[in-house]
Amino acid sequence: MQKELLRKILNFFKMNLFKGLPGEEVILNNYVTKVDEIDKILLHGEFNPEYELYLEQCKFHRDGHRKVLGADECVVLVHPLHIHSNPELLKLNEEQQQELWDYNQKLARLLRERRPGLDLLLWEQPINYHLTSLWLEQGLVDDALFTYYATGEIREFAQIKRALMGKTVYVLGSCNLACVSDALRNISGVVDEDHIKAVRGMVLNWPLAEKNLCAEKVEQMGRGEFKEVSGYVSIEELLRV
Repeated sequence: MQKELLRKILNFFKMNLFKGLPGEEVILNNYVTKVDEIDKILLHGEFNPEYELYLEQCKFHRDGHRKVLGADECVVLVHPLHIHSNPELLKLNEEQQQELWDYNQKLARLLRERRPGLDLLLWEQPINYHLTSLWLEQGLVDDALFTYYATGEIREFAQIKRALMGKTVYVLGSCNLACVSDALRNISGVVDEDHIKAVRGMVLNWPLAEKNLCAEKVEQMGRGEFKEVSGYVSIEELLRV
C-alpha cells in the first residue's frame, strides 16, 4: 500500500516535470527496503563502510551534474520528499492529504516555472537521493548538499558558505521542528536572518505531531524557536507571477 501510494506520487512528478526525458544515471537506493535497519546504517557520523560507499556514489553522481550557484536568490529544498517515502504517509487524515497534495502542486510548479535569477539547492539525505537525483540530472535543481540521517545538519558544512553567502534564501521541506530547524541553524551561520524566509504552505510538520501538515504562520514554526526566519513568501511571490 505504501509503495503504491509512493509510486503514484512519483508518477505525478514524472508526468508534471520530466515529460519523458531520459534519466540514465538515477541513483537507486538499496536501503529503501531496509527501513528497520536504517538506524544501524549511520547516525550523526557513526561510521559504516557500506553506507559511506553509497554516500560517495551519491557525491560522484552529484558532482557530475551540479552547477555553480550564481544567482542572488536561492531556494533550499530540505528533504523535500521525506514524508512521501515514510510509512506515516498512510496515516494522514483527509485535511493532511489535501495539504500534501497542495504541497506537491506548489513544488512541481517551482521546479517547472522557476524564474531566472533563482537558484535551487537540494538539502538532501542520501537515503532519499534516489527520489530527487533526477531533478539534478534534468536541471530542475542546480546543486545538492547532503545531510546526516534524520537531521538537517549538513555533512559538507564548508560548502554552505560557498553556496549561500550573500544571498537571499527561501526554505521549504520537511519536517518542521526537526530537519528544517537544523537546516535553518546551519544557514543562519552564513546568511543574515533578515535574508532568510520560508515558503508559505511548503514547510511540512511531521504528520502525527500536529493537526495540520503545513506550518501556516511563522509563530507555528518551531513555536517561536525559528528566529532564523524573517517571514514568509508565497509561491506566487517567489516566482514573481
